[in-house]
Amino acid sequence: MSILLKPWDWWTGDRTEAAYSALHRADGAYLALAPAPILRQRAALLLGRLPLCGLAHDDFRLNEYRSILRKVAFPELSREQITDDVRAELKEISEVINQGSDGQHYRARTYRNMLLGTAGGLLLVFLLLSLVGWRDPSFFSLCSADASASCPSGGAPGAGDVFLLGLAGVAGGSLGALAMLLNVKVTGGPYTLAIAQALLKLPAGALISLIALFTMQHDVLGILKPQAGNALVAWAMVFGIAQQAVTRAVDKRANSLLNGSTAGPPGPTGGVDPHGPKLPGGGVAPGGNSDTSGEAEPIADKAPGDRTP
Repeated sequence: MSILLKPWDWWTGDRTEAAYSALHRADGAYLALAPAPILRQRAALLLGRLPLCGLAHDDFRLNEYRSILRKVAFPELSREQITDDVRAELKEISEVINQGSDGQHYRARTYRNMLLGTAGGLLLVFLLLSLVGWRDPSFFSLCSADASASCPSGGAPGAGDVFLLGLAGVAGGSLGALAMLLNVKVTGGPYTLAIAQALLKLPAGALISLIALFTMQHDVLGILKPQAGNALVAWAMVFGIAQQAVTRAVDKRANSLLNGSTAGPPGPTGGVDPHGPKLPGGGVAPGGNSDTSGEAEPIADKAPGDRTP
């Protein structure tokens, strides 16, 4: 029975979210008991995750959280003592960051399901249109409307014209999917949208190519001349590639969901100095990176339940 539930769990993500929720609760309990050196490392880690927590740029809590985390992570600047109030503040900040991360992944999973559902719907429409074209070739005829009446398969509409030219559109759509995958940015989150984006382009290429071919063959717009024979296959592939113009908005939306929102001015670390806060004498606080190569050294491992890429 559990095996049968796995596809549904993958679709809804209930078990994944439940597991991360349990890890977050355990992490909050650990913050109340962890020794001071560990808490200071955790504060530095939370400081790095703060720009990706999903809070708006003008949220008043950002500066407050950043100030608290800096005081705890770099005691040389403020000599902050680890008290129960400080532990409570760290727990609150950790919960806000975890909630922001969970929200971003919930939106990514929901959008992934929407893409897959849309791709399945477009595929169903293509198959139904192909079935209708097989039963009644004249219903969606791709023959030219001029006197020559040239058709893809000869002088009369063929039963497989719609399906075969749709497959040519799928081939064109696959080229667009390949181009998208070559430029995709891989993230470390549990959900990826690249495969769903690529799958959407295949049936979209088929339907767009069929609609464009029907428009061209019947001279609806008067822009392209009707074609015949192998030229129709070539045009079907071209129109399949042209689905990029339609699905580009989907790609932009997917990229924005995966990138998430950042707090602070633009930069390689979203407003957090990768070298750490500067001491009054011009040095770098412990935990920072004095190397001028621009590569920050990790201060601590990821916290339990951390899904930040």
